[in-house]
Amino acid sequence: MLGNKKGQGATEYLVLLAVVLIVALVAISLLGFFPGIAGGTQMTQSRSYWSGTAYPFTIVDWQFTSTTANLTIRNMDSRSITLTALTLNSTGTANTTLFRGGETKNIGITGLPACAAGDGVDTPVLITYTPSGGITGQKQAGDKNIVAKCQ
Repeated sequence: MLGNKKGQGATEYLVLLAVVLIVALVAISLLGFFPGIAGGTQMTQSRSYWSGTAYPFTIVDWQFTSTTANLTIRNMDSRSITLTALTLNSTGTANTTLFRGGETKNIGITGLPACAAGDGVDTPVLITYTPSGGITGQKQAGDKNIVAKCQ
């Protein structure tokens, strides 16, 4: 009889351990450790960073279709800033665009790697700019990539 209770205790321990491991895997995937599982979380974090934390330019909205990206960019500084280059995934535009303090503009980039509708896009961002009366060629590299779904 005593041996049977030891076996039951070991089984209960293994079941409890399995439950703890499953909860841990779910928590890790929600925090973004497994990219395929946590795509929605990464998109939310990317949007939060680029629309609120990035400075001096924020990217308020974006849309990717085939080989094109359309970005809505806002100058968060009070002074005018000239955007001289915007690069996504090593492809970009060299169109010089003046942003007055607080101004928002749309910028399109073509020639990006092709994506099909529903594909995930995960691209680094590099913005080159010159503030009014400031040093030319300053760079803003995002701490987070833009993460989106191709339309």
